[in-house]
Amino acid sequence: MKQNEKLISVTLRQMSAGISTTLRHLSHSIVI
Repeated sequence: MKQNEKLISVTLRQMSAGISTTLRHLSHSIVI
């Protein structure tokens, strides 16, 4: 159980990091 929770938390962290970087790229491309 604990190992599974750790895996989920790491996956969520990676997903949120990817989303934030994508949003940053989008905002840079929008703001010319």
